[in-house]
Amino acid sequence: MPAKNFSPLIADRKKSHEQLIMEIDDLRNRLAARKRQNQELSHKLACLEYKSSPEGKGRYQRLFDAIQEGFAVAEILLDEAGKAHDCRLLEVNKAFSSLIGFPQEETNGKTLRELFPGIDLQWLEIFKHVALANGSTQFSTESRLLGKWLEVYAFSPEYGKFGILLIDVTERKQVQEALYQERELLQRIFDNVPVLFVRWDPRFHRFTLNCHAEAILGWTTEDANEGGFMQKVYPDPVYRAEVADFMRSLDFGWREWNATTSDGEKIPISWANIQLTNSAMIGIGVDLRERKQSEAALRKARDELEMQVNERTIKLQKRAEQLSRLSSELTMAEQRERQRLADILHDDLQQLLVAARLRLETLAVDLSEERQKDTQQIVALLERSIRSSRNLTKDLAPPVLKKEGFGAALEWLADWMRETHGLSVKLRIDNGAEFHKQDTRILIFQSIKELLFNIVKHAGVNQAEIDLACGDDNFIQILVMDHGTGFDPETIFSSDKAGVGFGLLSIRERLVLMGGGFYIDSAIGSGACCRMLVPRETQPRRGAPNNEPCHR
Repeated sequence: MPAKNFSPLIADRKKSHEQLIMEIDDLRNRLAARKRQNQELSHKLACLEYKSSPEGKGRYQRLFDAIQEGFAVAEILLDEAGKAHDCRLLEVNKAFSSLIGFPQEETNGKTLRELFPGIDLQWLEIFKHVALANGSTQFSTESRLLGKWLEVYAFSPEYGKFGILLIDVTERKQVQEALYQERELLQRIFDNVPVLFVRWDPRFHRFTLNCHAEAILGWTTEDANEGGFMQKVYPDPVYRAEVADFMRSLDFGWREWNATTSDGEKIPISWANIQLTNSAMIGIGVDLRERKQSEAALRKARDELEMQVNERTIKLQKRAEQLSRLSSELTMAEQRERQRLADILHDDLQQLLVAARLRLETLAVDLSEERQKDTQQIVALLERSIRSSRNLTKDLAPPVLKKEGFGAALEWLADWMRETHGLSVKLRIDNGAEFHKQDTRILIFQSIKELLFNIVKHAGVNQAEIDLACGDDNFIQILVMDHGTGFDPETIFSSDKAGVGFGLLSIRERLVLMGGGFYIDSAIGSGACCRMLVPRETQPRRGAPNNEPCHR
């Protein structure tokens, strides 16, 4: 019997064995996958059983409501074409209901379109993808309906459903926007303010220049970061070391340094330094070229002005001296005219009156008794005319003013005012208060006389005081005072009559021209004190001191 060939059979059996092993491995893998699915389903079932139990449901609800952010579970609703057109809220926590503005019990089971008719549900396609693909997503958006910015987290707990976590980030967005605007504002200020801003690190490796600094120095930020920027701006090593020490020290205040531009020009810049929280430093610089040019122009103008002032001062001094001489000559001319009139009255008119009286008395002897009475009346009129002429002579040119001292002249004036006008004058005269120059004596005497006349005419009193004292500052002080009705000095000086004759304005102007002063302290109902300051004749003439209150 011939031997059989078993090789094909053995090969088929070997092939069947390998397929069997592969099928067994595949079956084993499918059993393992099914086991894992069964375990997952058992876990989900246990979770559902726990959630459905009173204890589990209570804990789940407490945890659900305790979340600070808005959280909801919803199912996606599709139309016939498979497009998402709405979603139903299956469960929401308190934060979610508060966020959308509806009570929690009125929200569960409602669709978004039922809660917000006409709403534009722009998120639905995103949520559809999450719910149907068992995916997740995260995005930020602005809800105009709620007026808030929201951070949205979405995931799918099971097919067709999605969980959504809403975080209100409106305040954070507002803060970010405010920070952005502030940063933009600071950047614009940094770039556009007409002040040099230079930011650098403590090792002087990195620099940032604003536009104004680049325009002034001629170096750009790129140029500055190529290396050796400090050497470019401050070539001298000793000077550069001083600048660097100042920049590192952050000393308070401003300091001037000369910076070198890209063109080699030396520019004076005033710098101040500050340090930021990140250890970066900022230098604030002000270009001093315009200021220095202005200062130079100001100094030049001031020098020219001082020169002009000095020239005008010299001219004014000369003019003042001329006016002073003219005032003195005017005083003496007035006095000479008074003396001439007094001489005419004394030498001519009085002699004629006396001769007429004597002649009339002689003729009266041979007349009848009735004619003698008429003659006596005429003689009496002549006597009165003679007395008036003599008084007028003394009034025009008192002899005591030339023969004796100024104090004696004031005593005569006081007696004359009492006898002529009934004004009692109290005198207080310091020793040494004397005027030796004739024009000064005449001016002060006539001024005091004018002031006493004013008291007689306007004050409504019959008493006055004259105080002649040697004051400080090389001046003699004369006070003429009364306790009468008083007046407003401004009204008097602004009057058209103030400068007529020997009035108050004339007194003030003449005293000022001779280097003195005239002040009035008076008010209606409070009397008056007229204060004259006359420079001593042995001292150079200069401006009178400021006015001081009269001491009555």
